[in-house]
Amino acid sequence: MSYKFEFVMRYAKEELHGMQKRVPSRADLDRYFINCGGGYSGYDPTVSWCGIFACYIMRKAGLRVKWKRYKGIEDLSGGTDMKAIWGREGIALGDVAVRGSGQHHFILLETPAKDQRVVYAADGNAMGKYNPMLACGRDGRNILPEVTYYYRIY
Repeated sequence: MSYKFEFVMRYAKEELHGMQKRVPSRADLDRYFINCGGGYSGYDPTVSWCGIFACYIMRKAGLRVKWKRYKGIEDLSGGTDMKAIWGREGIALGDVAVRGSGQHHFILLETPAKDQRVVYAADGNAMGKYNPMLACGRDGRNILPEVTYYYRIY
């Protein structure tokens, strides 16, 4: 069994530099965009980047994925690194959740209780695309009942 999900959590926390919220530098944003596998040459302020951040973290953890604009995270491993699971049943620590119709991605840093509404998570683009912010906590955007699907990382 792989422990890539542990690296996903570790690297997400490292990007926050021990803070609950952090404005990433331009160099950080360029790194996320360039290394998400989506063909970007640097930060694009017109693009929402929560999924780009999640994809960057997944790639850093060794997963074979890439960001595909207007599609989301694309698995290049043939299902050996991760699996997309529709719904939220079984969502757990280390999963990457997607809320709505691919509108918001976040990395779970806890396994939620059965009736929990907001989850402790790490996410990029926490304040919207024109106000870059990394966040870690129980943000009002990380709402479990609105999760459409999630990626289980192996």
